[in-house]
Amino acid sequence: MRDICQDMIAGCQMESFVQIPALCERIQDADPGGLIDWDTFENSYTFRRAFICPSATRGILRYCEKVVALDACFTKNKKYPTQLFLATVVDGNSQVVPLAYAVAPVENYENWSWFVHNLQISIQGLRSEAVMIVSDRQKGLERAVTEVLPCNPHIHCGHHLKMNVQKLFGKTAVHVFQNLLHAKSEDRFNSVMEEAEARLDQGLEFKRYIQRIDLARYALYAMPLPRYGRTTSNAVECMNAALKRIRDYAPCRIICQMWLYLLNLFWERREKANSSIDELTEYCKERMDEFGQNCGSFVCMSADMNQALVQTDGGLKQWIVKRTPKAQCTCIEPQDHCWPCIHVMSWLRSRGEDYMAYVDRIYLQKSLALCYSKTILVIMETKLAMSISCRAPPPAIRTGRHRVVRIPNGGSTAGASTVEFEYPLTQEPRVIAAATIDLPTGSRGGASGRRNTGARCCGNYREAGHNRTRCPVLAHMA
Repeated sequence: MRDICQDMIAGCQMESFVQIPALCERIQDADPGGLIDWDTFENSYTFRRAFICPSATRGILRYCEKVVALDACFTKNKKYPTQLFLATVVDGNSQVVPLAYAVAPVENYENWSWFVHNLQISIQGLRSEAVMIVSDRQKGLERAVTEVLPCNPHIHCGHHLKMNVQKLFGKTAVHVFQNLLHAKSEDRFNSVMEEAEARLDQGLEFKRYIQRIDLARYALYAMPLPRYGRTTSNAVECMNAALKRIRDYAPCRIICQMWLYLLNLFWERREKANSSIDELTEYCKERMDEFGQNCGSFVCMSADMNQALVQTDGGLKQWIVKRTPKAQCTCIEPQDHCWPCIHVMSWLRSRGEDYMAYVDRIYLQKSLALCYSKTILVIMETKLAMSISCRAPPPAIRTGRHRVVRIPNGGSTAGASTVEFEYPLTQEPRVIAAATIDLPTGSRGGASGRRNTGARCCGNYREAGHNRTRCPVLAHMA
């Protein structure tokens, strides 16, 4: 009954795989500019995977942060387990945008290689040294990105690395690794590492573990900039959480509901961007207003028109800012976020200059409107044809709880009892000859039909008159 109700709500699991080819064809007819790819296993019609990239997302990378996050998450389909593959970016208003998605039975190298290959075909400008890929350290994903996108910098998720450090070396090591992660120079990185080696109980092992990880994969000073402050794959993790309800559905319905989710997402954000009268996005404007309010506490000493020293009122902290085609500061925030930091803002204000010339174009409101300018058309999941070229994979074998098999006692003899044996669902029951086992009178199933509560009780089968060590059932089985 539970499976029937679930099929009524989330869609029939077995029929869902048969309908995927018809749904992909319907999406391709509604959106000819998109990329839809699905296939089956060789020498079989069993469903293997499906990839969908709408035409509306193929050109939006130029208007978003150049950091693409990759991840896969489980769906709630237990009988036919599948995973939802996602590639996401963040727009100039700090909003997550899915670029493409796919459904596949397992997260491994073959499926990740296929997904990343389709992704680099679909997304314009993805194959570039300026676009960074961020993900966890899943072996198949790391290898696939290295082979398919060799020119793109690939960084590891800082949160996953911190969890590994905590598991191996404890919570104290996490704070040390956090300082290593955000070190702004090689000298600062080396000093933190020396401190950790001396302070931590497993300092030497911690140092060796960190040295095995490529610095360019996680350290701020060693990786190419900008990365827009993204040290983790939280963008795609947040999208996984937002799609929690969609992941309850059958695979065909997941593909359709993801399409409708993107349709509604683009419409809402397009309407909001077109109705705004500000020059900057809401996210960037809040940051610039915050810098403008607090930059008056700094003292600026200009060396020339292109360089200055910015320090606190007491001179305890100092930063060097430079005027290049883009502003630079020793705090690295302008190079990382592509906007003027509070120190650059203080210098520009002292010179009476406008900071807008140093804000990247992705933070402009018109870029946000262009990001969501294309319309995603509606598709319907109803009346999909059943395809003979695609069928459901074999259902997963679940162990579940043990079930009880009753072995008859060979007759209704007084003083005899039925013996129960347990075995997992994945095993066949052992064939044991039926036997009549004499039990004391007054036990359950005996002549009296009632249990003698005053006598000793067996812990194996709850029979009265003996204990577990003297159980006649076990003696017979032996």
